[in-house]
Amino acid sequence: MNKKRITLFLFVLVSFIIFENIVFENIIGASIGLYKNSNIYKAFIYIFVTMLGFFSNALILFVRNKVVYISLLIITIITNALDLVYKKINGAGCTTTDLNIIKQEGKGLFFESIITYYESIIQSLIIVTLLVMFYYIIRKVIIKNTYYINFRWVVGFYIVSIMFSYSIFFKTLGSTNLRPTNIKIVNSLIYNFTNSLYYGKRIELKEFPSSNSRFKDIILIIDESIEGEYLSINGFNLETTPYLKSIQNLYVNLGIASASSNCSASSNLILMSGVQVEELPDLQQYALRGPSIFQYAKNAGFKTHYLNGQGFTGGFTGGFCNFMTKFDLKYIDDYSLLDKYGCKSMPEEDLILKTKEILTNSDKNFIFMVKRGSHFPWQHNYPKTHKYFAPDLKDNEPLSIEGKDKAINSYLNSVRYNVDDFFKCFLNQIDFIHKHNTLIIYSSDHGQSILENCNKATHCQADNPPLSQGKVPLLLFSNDEESLVNNFNFKSDIYSHFQIFPTLQKIMGYKLPRGKTLFEINEENFTQKFVSKNLFWTPVILNDLNRIQN
Repeated sequence: MNKKRITLFLFVLVSFIIFENIVFENIIGASIGLYKNSNIYKAFIYIFVTMLGFFSNALILFVRNKVVYISLLIITIITNALDLVYKKINGAGCTTTDLNIIKQEGKGLFFESIITYYESIIQSLIIVTLLVMFYYIIRKVIIKNTYYINFRWVVGFYIVSIMFSYSIFFKTLGSTNLRPTNIKIVNSLIYNFTNSLYYGKRIELKEFPSSNSRFKDIILIIDESIEGEYLSINGFNLETTPYLKSIQNLYVNLGIASASSNCSASSNLILMSGVQVEELPDLQQYALRGPSIFQYAKNAGFKTHYLNGQGFTGGFTGGFCNFMTKFDLKYIDDYSLLDKYGCKSMPEEDLILKTKEILTNSDKNFIFMVKRGSHFPWQHNYPKTHKYFAPDLKDNEPLSIEGKDKAINSYLNSVRYNVDDFFKCFLNQIDFIHKHNTLIIYSSDHGQSILENCNKATHCQADNPPLSQGKVPLLLFSNDEESLVNNFNFKSDIYSHFQIFPTLQKIMGYKLPRGKTLFEINEENFTQKFVSKNLFWTPVILNDLNRIQN
């Protein structure tokens, strides 16, 4: 009887290891890689803790207590399904970064994600269903032959395996994911929820500008998911920005700039807080503690406005997205959450009309605008009457490698409508041609990769992201011929998000900006960087460090 139970247990153990190697990750290859890149001692620890995890997983099937069995089974099924869906999308599985994105913005992007990735979701559910069937068959054999193991051993091994693996996970800041999958995800969840971000008041700003701002109105427009290389004003071979090309006298095109992150929340926070590249990882969480751009604007005499055109308030963040909190509202005179839904007569109509309304006042205004832009599913971002490139994706058609051309066309349609057509309507509505005291800085939060390397993830990839996710446009609009903007000898393709905050400080009249401005960067030999690295020590983990754009 004991021999049969041991034989069945070994069969289950080996089956789980084979399943994990085929479906998720080559454990042997990971062990060899760790040995080559580190030493035999670390490789041995990795193998030992990994095998301990598989051992504890195999024991789950043999526990007599139904409550314990069902509870651990549910954890295993959910974690396998979650990791497998991400594996199908980004090729790497679910990381701590992904869990934090779900926490920040999962609610707002839930349905869009299902539409875009439902093919991957269905494939993952089929595989998980087969796993459940395996559990069911083996469990029947165990019950029939009473091959039970005391639940204390089962729970004990499970807890010990998590403790061992979490110690490695914590020490390496999540860069070493111990298998099996349920152990990996549980580690990420524990790490994410026990290492909370700073939540409280920002440091009061006691600094004031040394000179007056030349501009009455300053507008910072941060678009969503616009890859700079897809704009025809930046050399793209299809006409995606004909209107912008026709009004080149109204703006300075700084070409393709580097995003501060390949994720919306991180990029927006860096733009709002002014954290510089040399300050990353932000161990002291200055981005959440230090004075924001709204505080600098208020001390410079501006009325502050935050226009959120994305129409959602985040996942579990108390009604805010992009790491904003209620404490930021103290420095924002007008916080507007605008609706992304509904039929509109122009691109992002409510953002345009709200800005038009603001600019009619007699105050100095600083507007931080977050656009809906071109987030997936791209085919939902433009009306059928503005289908410039075909064939494109159908309304609820998921991303697939076979439909890459259609996906690109849908993205191009979205870019032309939400960038070129937007500015055509926006500049006309605010009568920009007659505004000689208004500055508009335009960029995007991050770029976009469209099925690159057979990968369905469009942005926010924590593991070796394509450079396209960090390439964004950067335009400066000014109708004042005497302004610094129109009289400076700018170059192209050498700038980044990190210059925007210091530039705003300089324009507002501050003497010592936090970093290099757009006006100073030409004075040095600057290498363009796409930064995808730790914004915080915890829990935002982007495993890739500095990557140089070639």
